Amino acid sequence: MKTSLIKLFAFLIVTIIPVFLVLYFKEKNNFKNSAAPKPIWALDSTIVDGKKEIIYHQVPYLLGQNADEKMISTDVMTGKVSVVEVFFTQCPSICPIMNKQMQRVFDAFRNNERFRIFSYSIDYERDSLSALKDYAKKHNANLDKWYFLRTEPDSLFNFGTKGLKIPISDEDSQDKFLHSERFVLIDWNKNIRGYYMGTDSLEVNKMMNHIVLLLSEKDRLDKKKKK
Repeated sequence: MKTSLIKLFAFLIVTIIPVFLVLYFKEKNNFKNSAAPKPIWALDSTIVDGKKEIIYHQVPYLLGQNADEKMISTDVMTGKVSVVEVFFTQCPSICPIMNKQMQRVFDAFRNNERFRIFSYSIDYERDSLSALKDYAKKHNANLDKWYFLRTEPDSLFNFGTKGLKIPISDEDSQDKFLHSERFVLIDWNKNIRGYYMGTDSLEVNKMMNHIVLLLSEKDRLDKKKKK
């Protein structure tokens, strides 16, 4: 009995409570003393109106076919907050854990029009559109907001290593195999804001809080432009 209660308590902490916290903070905007993570991968700097501005790496263009047969490019990221992952449907190891976590993320933000998830399959041969569609259904995904994408393998490998800057081993590099447990958080300017271990529920909770902060930051910037 005691063991069952401990397991129930652990389940609530890891799964249900973080979702309610994210929704609460999102509603109350109760992050006044917190700041969103800054862009990373600085490239250069320039002077705008007498002030120094840093130029950051931007996620490059990549076109993929969504599970619903629509063509989706990374241009969709502009003006939104996005999370990107790579996976494959028949993965027996990290992918099921990652996408169980990603489903938590999607459920928390599914009603926010400024949030998107890009899940790129690294198994082009076996992950047909129908296989991706079935996989999306299992995770209760809305294909208009959580994309399950097929794209040409070489393009995806270059996008992952050079565009997302996902580290890989020498062996993966030789085989052009892009298998990573990292979630990549990207802002409305297509700047990378952070990396999070998708197999770690606490890391994913941290990412969810950062998503809230970024969405709030975007709202503030938009309101400032309107004044």
